Amino acid sequence: MMKDSSSMSSQPCYMSRLPVELLCKIFLLPHAEYHNECPIIDYCSQRHPICISHVCRQWRAIALHTSALWAILHVNPVTVRSDRLCAFLERSASYPLTISIYTHGPQQSNFIFLGELYLYLLSKLQPHASRWRALHIASRNDDMHNQVLEFLRNITAPALRRFRVRGDITVEGHRFPLPFHGEMTQLEDLYLDGVQLSWSHCRLQNLRSLTLIGCFGITLAELLVLLSSCPGLVNLTLDLFSIVDPGDTTHVVTMPALERFVFHISIRLIHLVWNRISLPRLRSLTLYPRGRDHRPALKLLTLPHPATPTSPPPSWSLTSLGLWPRSEVSGFTGTLFHELPHVRVLFLCPNDRMASSISIYDLTMHSKSAYSPSAAHDGPALVLPRLTTLMLAEGRCSDGSVKCVSWDLLRDAVIRRRVAGVPLRKLFIEHEQAWAHDPPEEASWLLENLDAFGMMPKFWQLQIMNMEYPEDCCVIEAEQAGTWAFERLCERLGFTLFKPRRQPAATSGEVE
Repeated sequence: MMKDSSSMSSQPCYMSRLPVELLCKIFLLPHAEYHNECPIIDYCSQRHPICISHVCRQWRAIALHTSALWAILHVNPVTVRSDRLCAFLERSASYPLTISIYTHGPQQSNFIFLGELYLYLLSKLQPHASRWRALHIASRNDDMHNQVLEFLRNITAPALRRFRVRGDITVEGHRFPLPFHGEMTQLEDLYLDGVQLSWSHCRLQNLRSLTLIGCFGITLAELLVLLSSCPGLVNLTLDLFSIVDPGDTTHVVTMPALERFVFHISIRLIHLVWNRISLPRLRSLTLYPRGRDHRPALKLLTLPHPATPTSPPPSWSLTSLGLWPRSEVSGFTGTLFHELPHVRVLFLCPNDRMASSISIYDLTMHSKSAYSPSAAHDGPALVLPRLTTLMLAEGRCSDGSVKCVSWDLLRDAVIRRRVAGVPLRKLFIEHEQAWAHDPPEEASWLLENLDAFGMMPKFWQLQIMNMEYPEDCCVIEAEQAGTWAFERLCERLGFTLFKPRRQPAATSGEVE
C-alpha cells in the first residue's frame, strides 16, 4: 500500500504543465459573467479567488498576480472584514472594480447605524473610485438610501458603466441631486428601485439599459425628457405606480434603438406613456398592466400608434411577447393573437384556470387580421404563424404546488398547430420541484412530440417580470433543441429539461 501510494504521489500533475496564461483564463471563467453584462453578483463570486489561492503554492502565486480575479467585491457592511477588503483592493491593482454592497438576514431596521456602516464602507472604496466600473447597492433601509446618495454626490467615478440601487420604498420621498457630481453621461446601465432623483437634470447619452421601479412623483414631462436624452437605449423597464401631473402634452419621443420593453403601470395611465413614445425597432414587449380590465392595453397594441397612423399596429413588429391574461377580460388573447404575425416566443401567466384554458385554446384559432396581410404574413391560416416557443406559467393559478397544468389542452394545441404546418417546438411550464427528476405521466406525450419540454427557472418571480427573463426566453428560442449547446444553455439559465422515463430493465423471465 505504501509503495503504491508513493508511486501515485510521484506522478506528474498535468494541470501544472499548463501555461500560466491558460491557467489564468481558467481561473477567470466563473468571473466572466460578472465582468461582462450579467447584473448579478453573489457570495460564490467572492469566495472563488480565496479558494483558488489555497490549492497549492503555484496556483496561489498565479492567483495573486491575476488582478482581475480580485476585482469582484461582494460585501455586507455589517459583516465585512476590513483586512480582507483591503487585500482584495490591493491584489486587484488597477483592474476595474465591480462592487456589490448589500444587507440581508435580520430585519434591517434593527441596524441603527446601518447608514453609517454603508458610508464607512464607501469611504474605504472612495480612493479607488477612478476604477469603479459597476456599483450595486441594495438595502430596504430608507435612511441608508438618503445617506448613500448624498455621499455619492461628491464622488467622481469616470469609469463607471453600471449603477444599480435596489430598495423597497413605498412612499414618496425627498428628491436628491444626481450622484457623481451629475456626471452620468458615461453610464451604460442604470437601475433605480425606489430612488428619487432630480429627473429633470438627468442626461444619459450613452445609456443602453434603463430600469425605473417606483419613482414616485415623476411627471410625464420629466419622463419624456429623460427618455429623449437616451437615444441609444436598447432595454427599458418602467414599473411605475403613478404619473404625476400628466398634463395635456402631445409631444412624442422617438426611441430609435429600443428593442426590449418591460412595461408595468396602472391600466388607467398606460395610454399616457405609450402614446408619447414611438418605438420603431421594438421587438420584445412584456406588458403587465395593473388593474382588472386590460382592454385599454389591447387597443394600444392592435391599433396603429398615433405617431404612425398609416403603419401596422405595434404588435406586428414583435418577435417576443409576455402577457398576464385575466379571465375578467373577455376576448383579450382572442383579439390580440390575430395581430402577432412575427412572434416566435410567447410568455403567458394567466390569473386563473379559465384564463389559462382560453389562452391555450386561442392558439389554435384561424387568423383574421384586421389589416391587409403582407408577404411576411402569407402561409398557414392559424394565429401566431411563427410561434415556436411557449412559456406557460399556470402555477400562478394555485397557491401551492403546480397542480393545474392543462395537459389535454396543450396536447390538442400541439396537434392542431402541427397539422396546420406551424408546429410548436419548445414548451416550458412553471417549475415544480417534484417534477425535476420525475416528470408526471401526463407529460410523456408532450415530451415525445416536442423538440424541447421542461420547466422555467424556479427562481423566477413571475409577478415581477425582470428584463432578464424575456432575454433568456429569446436565447432559449434561438438555440437549436437537442444539441449539447442547448442543454448547457438551459442548465446555465436555470431551465429544467424533462427527460424520457427510463424503462425498467427486463427480467430474465421476460427475455426468454
